[in-house]
Amino acid sequence: MTSSFVENWESMSVTERIDHLLADWKTCHTTRDVMVLRVAAAVSHHVIGQAGAEIKRLHSETLGNKRRIGEQDAIMAELWERIHALTAERDEARRMYCGRVSRDVPLDAFGIAKNHGWDCFPQEDGK
Repeated sequence: MTSSFVENWESMSVTERIDHLLADWKTCHTTRDVMVLRVAAAVSHHVIGQAGAEIKRLHSETLGNKRRIGEQDAIMAELWERIHALTAERDEARRMYCGRVSRDVPLDAFGIAKNHGWDCFPQEDGK
């Protein structure tokens, strides 16, 4: 083996090695040379072992990712719940402010909210 082949082989991913073996097998699968078949079997066995290890690593990584995604989903749900609660509190404070101010000025509470650019009154009110 030349050093360039060894360097190339070592830089290959497991899937690239499998593709390389499959391409080689197309050219030598009809041989009856025992040495060629033994080398092909040994290399194939080694690459299959690497593939198995890579599959196990990826499976473990996937499980970890799924666990983290689940945790992040729970955090996001909690944050959205808090955002909705704070938005409701803010809108209630704005409505209270508008109601109090409307007693002292000619505008009604809806007009005051509109002047401030606030959307604290539900759409159903129609004002």
